[in-house]
Amino acid sequence: MKLLPLLLIGSGLIVGAYPKFKAQPFDMVNVRFCPETSNTAEAIAQMKRQGKKIKDRDFIPQDKAQQSLYQTYCRQGHVMLKSHWEEKQSAIDLSVSPSALVTRTVDNAEKEQDIALYLVSILLVGAGYASQKRYYEAFSKSVFSRIKQIENEVILTANNGNRSRQYNREIDNQTWDIKEEVAGLISREAIQNRQVKQAVFQEEEFKAHLLNLNLQQSEAQKAIAQNQLERAKAEKEIHRMKHQSSEETRAAEVTDKQLIAHLIDALKAHEDGWLWKVIDNQTPLWLIGRQGSSKTWTACSFALVRKYCLGMPVRHLIDEHARGVNWDIWKYLDAQTVTSEIEVMGDVFDSIVESWKLRIEGKNELEEKVTIKPEQLLVDEYTALKSEVGEPSEKFYRRHLKDTRKAQSYVIGVTHNDTNSSYPDGTKEQRDSGTILIQKFSANGKTPLARVKVVRGLFDEGGNELLEHEGTIPDWFTPHRIHEHFNGKPIAF
Repeated sequence: MKLLPLLLIGSGLIVGAYPKFKAQPFDMVNVRFCPETSNTAEAIAQMKRQGKKIKDRDFIPQDKAQQSLYQTYCRQGHVMLKSHWEEKQSAIDLSVSPSALVTRTVDNAEKEQDIALYLVSILLVGAGYASQKRYYEAFSKSVFSRIKQIENEVILTANNGNRSRQYNREIDNQTWDIKEEVAGLISREAIQNRQVKQAVFQEEEFKAHLLNLNLQQSEAQKAIAQNQLERAKAEKEIHRMKHQSSEETRAAEVTDKQLIAHLIDALKAHEDGWLWKVIDNQTPLWLIGRQGSSKTWTACSFALVRKYCLGMPVRHLIDEHARGVNWDIWKYLDAQTVTSEIEVMGDVFDSIVESWKLRIEGKNELEEKVTIKPEQLLVDEYTALKSEVGEPSEKFYRRHLKDTRKAQSYVIGVTHNDTNSSYPDGTKEQRDSGTILIQKFSANGKTPLARVKVVRGLFDEGGNELLEHEGTIPDWFTPHRIHEHFNGKPIAF
């Protein structure tokens, strides 16, 4: 380590160890005398009123006089003990205005000095470290350069030694050839033949070396060609798989489209197509009937056809028994939300009404403008929910009579009967003109009948309402059969 970094670091440590941070033992004050000039306009006017002969030119201007007083008296302060200053205040001439005396408590000068010393210590140690670092870097570069130089010298010496030995060996061979020739041990022609053989041998050795290099190059080229061939095969296989996958996808799409078309054709062909007219209608659909008439099954079948054929997902499913006995069929709908707790149904109904308002405005839950797509909503056992949930369910029913078409929300509801007590008060005229009502039947309360009655909401091609229209439900119109139709077991219509 050089001397300068040692001195800098040592000085920094010594300076850093000096501060004590001792508290100042006594309170000190700094007192300055800052009198105000009497060369003011008011003072001169007062002296003139007192009869004194005053000339304005005999007085220095007020600002210059005040500046002269400050430079003479106020620039220099007097530091003293605070207790001494308090004792001597009573001895001050009363002619001196108290405002002319400026006092200030003196801070701990030792603490400020100690902080300054610490900063100087840090600077000294940092300068010493930087100097030592530069020294080591320069020393390391010098050592590395010397090592490289020695390495190069060793390599050159070794090469020169090999060349020298080879040269000496050739000279020795030539010398021995001359001596053998002089002694008559070998002829000149033999020497020339041996030299020719050596030259041929060296040439053949050079050719073998070239052949070895060519062999290595050919091996490398062979490996490159093999890699390119395998790469081409892999790309061809990937292209074939992609092409096959796209063909399978197109075949699946064609198959789905065919399944949809076959189902729609069967619905349209059944009894003048009244089933498809109901499915392809945005008017709220309600089903009534006695127990055992399979109202829930039929409602699920309508929703499944809309899901598969019209691309309408089920957003809300509200049923007290959704997680129980009815889950065997509701599971096919893949509803986004399933509500079976009575305690939360009120909040769910309120949120549905709010979502309709947003959908009518073309917004989502985040108040963002979006493209609104049709969706489905199913409510089972509404008669019981009306009394158990109360106002939110009644508000939902009133709003669904007028908001669902604008909100593109397809509602399917199930209730026991079509009496006024089953619905909110004052909604008879609206539901008579704004809902489709289908009645289901059962002869024994256990087994459903194929017979149905479209009480209202079905119209013929001329726009005439077909009230109390009698019809039937085909045996394949069940949730299980419709689900299987799109999952590997098409229905044989």
